Amino acid sequence: MRTVSADIVHRRGPVMFWQAAPMFDELIGSRLQSVDRFAWQSTDGSFRTPSAGSVHMRFESDLDLHLDGASDWTLSCSITDADDQGWMSQYLYDDAGRWVLRDATGEVPFVGCVGEPLMRATPVRDEVNQTVGVSLMFETQEMTLVLWAGEIDTSAR
Repeated sequence: MRTVSADIVHRRGPVMFWQAAPMFDELIGSRLQSVDRFAWQSTDGSFRTPSAGSVHMRFESDLDLHLDGASDWTLSCSITDADDQGWMSQYLYDDAGRWVLRDATGEVPFVGCVGEPLMRATPVRDEVNQTVGVSLMFETQEMTLVLWAGEIDTSAR
């Protein structure tokens, strides 16, 4: 698994997000197949804000892109092989609720990008130049995923 956050610890030492962005090159030209999200489910069965949480995108190239908020409220990205489930381990616990994986393919902003090839990935930075999101340009539309209160939130703001 290759992991990226605002200040990345990469194989050659710390680098900034965009210096490691060539990792996105592996996804360029590959079509988005589906999107999964984790949502927090309380012990009473209710979901807390399904529009907030990690995003896991599956591409036709048999590579997956996982986006999440890091503990310092910056964006964390990883690209894995399609059969690599290691990214899920951080969500497998029960503590007054649990994380539930759900299909988000038909939700905004993902629905319009499904089946389209990824053309470009650009970091979104905050006022102190920390990476807090990513803009993904697909063939006919752009999807921007940014952190709100430390989580990727796709609700209208």
